[in-house]
Amino acid sequence: MSALVSALAWFVLHLAYCVLVTMTCLSFPFGAANDVAAYPPWMQCAAFVVCAKALTMTAMELSEFRALLREHGWLRGWHIYFEKGDASTASALFSVTGIFKMLAWLANVNSLVGVCLVLSNVNVRVIRAMMVFLMLCEWLHTLMFLQAFQSTGRLVVTISKILAKDVTRFVFIYLIILCAFSSSLALLSMDEYDNEIEEHGDGENTNWIESMFIMFEISLGMGSFFGKDLTDPFDVALSQLLYVVFLLLSVVLLLNMLIAIMTETTEEVRAQATEQWLLQWASTVLLIERRVPKCLYKRTGNPGAKFGFTQKNMTEQFFITFTQTKTYNDRDALDLEHPAHEE
Repeated sequence: MSALVSALAWFVLHLAYCVLVTMTCLSFPFGAANDVAAYPPWMQCAAFVVCAKALTMTAMELSEFRALLREHGWLRGWHIYFEKGDASTASALFSVTGIFKMLAWLANVNSLVGVCLVLSNVNVRVIRAMMVFLMLCEWLHTLMFLQAFQSTGRLVVTISKILAKDVTRFVFIYLIILCAFSSSLALLSMDEYDNEIEEHGDGENTNWIESMFIMFEISLGMGSFFGKDLTDPFDVALSQLLYVVFLLLSVVLLLNMLIAIMTETTEEVRAQATEQWLLQWASTVLLIERRVPKCLYKRTGNPGAKFGFTQKNMTEQFFITFTQTKTYNDRDALDLEHPAHEE
C-alpha cells in the first residue's frame, strides 16, 4: 500500500510539474526573451524550479549510473541501469525502462540547455524549439509512473514494447521506401517546374522534403494523387505507376504487416500480463524509492541480509521477490492421486 501511495504522490507531483512547465512555455515573452528581469515573478520562480529539478535529477542519475559501473563494470552496469540484462548495449536503450530513461535525460538536458540559451541572447526560434521538445519529453515521461497501477500498467508496458520492438524496425524500412518514392516524385516535379519557367517565367518547385511529406500523407490515406498538375503524358503515366506501386507497398503491405506484428506482440504481452506488470511495477517502485530519503517511510521488499548477503552495501539494500503459484483443479488433483502407469 505504501508503494502505491508513493507512486501516486510522485505521479501527482510530476503532473503538477508538467502543468507548470506548460504554463511557463505558453506564457513565455518571446518578444523580450533576453530581459530576464522583466519576467513576471511567478515565471522567475518557475524557471528556478525547472533548473533545480533538472540539476537534482541529473545528479541523481549520474550518481546511480556511476555506482553501477563501479560495482558491475561497463556492460553489466549499463544493462542494469536500463533493466535489459539479455540485450546488447545499443538495444538496451529500447527496453521499457530505457525509453523512459531516455525521455528523462532528454527533458533534463533540454531544461538546462534552454535556460542557458535564454541567458545567452540566442534566437527565440531556437528557444521555442527547445521548449517544444521539453514539454513533449516531460508529458510522455509521466507515463512511467502509471506502471505502478495495474489498471494502466499493462497498457503502458504493451505500448512501450510495441514502440521498442516493432515500430523502430518498421520505421527504418518505411523510411527507405519513403525516400525512394519521394526522390522520384521530386524529379518529376522538377521537369514540370522547368516547363512553367519557360512558359510563365515563374513556377513552384517541389523539393525532396516536401515530396516526402506528400508521400507520407498518401500512405496514411490523407493525400491525393500527385500527378494532376503534370502536363506531359509520359510523366503522367509514370506518376500513376509510382502512385500505384507506393500504395501497394506502403498501405497494403507495410501498414497491414505492422498491424499484424503489433497484434502478435500484444498477444505475447497478454500471455505474460501479470509477470510483465509486476516487473515494471517493481522497477517503478524501486526507482521512486531511490529518490526518497530512507527516514520518511519503510522501504518496500526485504533487506539483503534476509537472502544471505554479507557485504555491507548489499545487506542495506532492499529486494522484491515474486513467487509463482499454480492452482490445481479437481482433474489435476485426481491425476496426482492416481498417476498414470506406463505399460
